[in-house]
Amino acid sequence: MLSWGELTSGSGQNPCSPSEEILKGERVQHVCSREGVTVFVLENGKVYIRARGWKRNSKPGQFTHFKEQKIDIAESGISHILFLSKTGIVFQSEVKSKETAAKVKDFSIMKPQVLKSLSNTHIIQVACGNNHSLALSKNGQLFAWGQNTYGQLGHGTKDVSQHSPQSVISLTGMPVAQIAAGGDHSFTLSLSGTVFGWGRNNHGQLGLKDTEDRLEPNHVTLLKGKRTIYIACGEEHTAVLTKVGLVYTFGAGSYGQLGHNSTKDEIKPHLIGYLFGSKVSQIACGSYHTLVFVPSCGKIYSFGRGEEGQLGNKETRDQLVPLSINITDIFAYNGYEDGHGAKLAVKRIFAGGHQSFAECCDEMDLLPCVNQSFNILRRTVTVDHLLEQELDKNTRKGIVRAFSSSQTLCGSFLDVNKDGHFKTNGETSGLNLSAVYLGFVMLAKNSSVLQQVKNAVQNNLIPSLPRSPTCVETLRVYIIIPELIAVLGESRDSATLLESLSRSILSLEDSYFKILERWWCTMPYYFFLRLVRMYQKESHRLLQLTMTGASQCNPQLHNSLKILQTLYQVNLCRHHTIQERNFCIPVMKVIKDSLTAFAAQCFPKAPPAVMDPFINDAMRGCYMPFKPEYEQFKQYLSVLCKIKEELIPYRCIFDMETKLKLWKMESQMLQKVEFTGEVSFGYGVTQTFFTLLGRELHSNGRIFQQYEESGLLWFPSREPEMDDVFYLLGILCRFVVSNGFICNFHFPLALYKKLLHVPPTLDDLKELSPTEGKSLQGCP
Repeated sequence: MLSWGELTSGSGQNPCSPSEEILKGERVQHVCSREGVTVFVLENGKVYIRARGWKRNSKPGQFTHFKEQKIDIAESGISHILFLSKTGIVFQSEVKSKETAAKVKDFSIMKPQVLKSLSNTHIIQVACGNNHSLALSKNGQLFAWGQNTYGQLGHGTKDVSQHSPQSVISLTGMPVAQIAAGGDHSFTLSLSGTVFGWGRNNHGQLGLKDTEDRLEPNHVTLLKGKRTIYIACGEEHTAVLTKVGLVYTFGAGSYGQLGHNSTKDEIKPHLIGYLFGSKVSQIACGSYHTLVFVPSCGKIYSFGRGEEGQLGNKETRDQLVPLSINITDIFAYNGYEDGHGAKLAVKRIFAGGHQSFAECCDEMDLLPCVNQSFNILRRTVTVDHLLEQELDKNTRKGIVRAFSSSQTLCGSFLDVNKDGHFKTNGETSGLNLSAVYLGFVMLAKNSSVLQQVKNAVQNNLIPSLPRSPTCVETLRVYIIIPELIAVLGESRDSATLLESLSRSILSLEDSYFKILERWWCTMPYYFFLRLVRMYQKESHRLLQLTMTGASQCNPQLHNSLKILQTLYQVNLCRHHTIQERNFCIPVMKVIKDSLTAFAAQCFPKAPPAVMDPFINDAMRGCYMPFKPEYEQFKQYLSVLCKIKEELIPYRCIFDMETKLKLWKMESQMLQKVEFTGEVSFGYGVTQTFFTLLGRELHSNGRIFQQYEESGLLWFPSREPEMDDVFYLLGILCRFVVSNGFICNFHFPLALYKKLLHVPPTLDDLKELSPTEGKSLQGCP
């Protein structure tokens, strides 16, 4: 382990030296550093600390308070250090400082204490700002506590400090890959590269194109699509690394720590052009300096503040652009050569405060992992990973817990082929639906676990889903859960789960519902077809229950139909559409079956030979009104017709044959009407009435304007004498269509085109007014 900077012996004039002999030969897991204090965590779980004035020893000394715990990682702030054990327990030590006679601060590290509020939560990552802390649990939940002067806790307020960890509610559902903290600002990174920042922003360190502080997580939209894989924070600046090895920096630039050959601040993520052509695999930030590592050439580049020798260039001046550190000279200076000529190479870099570090190993040992980035970060658990393991007791518990957390589920089954999940946006979900399907097929082999998963989703997951998710990746849950419902089969469990899912979908704010629609539009054909059939079958089942119970209010039915109608509209825009018959419900059959069942109750002794014609007559509107039983039957049929009226907005469920049958049934259900001086026949309004209506409209000039040349009618330029006359005529038109009659209203084709949102043409004008149309012929 090499270190250079503030606490290194001979810093400034001779800035590069090993971390001291005590760590020589030890494998270092992690290093963190702040002013005057450095913590080394070894792979064996032991902790060494080097602090100015601590135990009156300038060398790293073992921190002996963890005799029964093996530490995995440590992070330090100005006044505290967090230690995370390999079993996920968080310890906190207070850091005290006092000024000596030489006006130099000495530091003492207090005995670590378990954070009791997180003792029952498995933590996998921690991060420290100056006086605030972040922690990420195994199931993806984010906690924050400490000072909140600038909103760095992300709770939507500022100035109110939190002494115990509190969940960052606004990020519920986001599959978090990494957390990071600067001086007074915080960041999270999703598994698919979405970046959120909050807290202090006086130098633009949040990358949000301004310098206003943020009290809760804000999406750094300028990094959208960059495939970010890691974030490092300094005191007032931020650096991000992308999957393709590019580095963007933003925030304070007063010491050149942004690497843009300038001391200006950057309020937007700015690509470091001086690294063009180099694929960076690691980045690290000290308070006011930055390190990057390029594995292809084995070089570390440094830039920013150099007063304490932290840049490793044997100088103490600031550096505005990335310049390489001569690692070969450092190795030779510190005697890192063996008698067999083995070469050492950089494995990991770290930075913090005014210190820099490089972990080195034999070059041959490094080759298998030379291109891996930050594999030390522990990731949240995913369902697909759990399903690959042996299904023992602990795995089963883990699977059920995973399905209780939207963060975990939304980070599962990602499309890793060509990094497809990094393309997650308002058009695509980033999911591998084939992996989802295979995962649930595997899960279905154990009915006990499947039932527990269903209960976890029903009782824990769905109720926790937000109406307005902060991160679009949270919407993945609405694509995954239908696959669970599919393996449950046509059972009561699947029906109740689908009802809960439908309510949650329809409660989404409109902008997020539109995103879900676009995801459905790009969904593979088979999965979209299965989703449609799922809602079609459920709508059919609920309609049968509604008709049988003659209930005019069934919110579950309408929720299911609303989504089915939405899927129908989506299907019209899909590249590969499914046939419309997949949306249809046999409404007439449902009505007839319901009538048959009700008739059997009213007339239990009637033989089928009598009952069947009676039902058919009822469907045609023919009744025998002189018996009480028939009146009861008629009332029931009237209720069914009202339920049928409620289905009209969901036109996707009707095929053309059903529509015609319903119109015919409706016309025969109308009461018999007679007109003085006319012969009346059948039920409903007679054809004579509509014929006379058409003649009256044509000859009466008080409603429409008649064009003499064509004899057609159009709307007049003046207001009609009667209020709502056009609305009333619209009702009459509806009666004409619904009753199957013909009425010549003498309207031109242009009117019907406008009703169907089809632009009229010059030929349409010729039909209405031939002379005027011909005069416009040939005009540009």
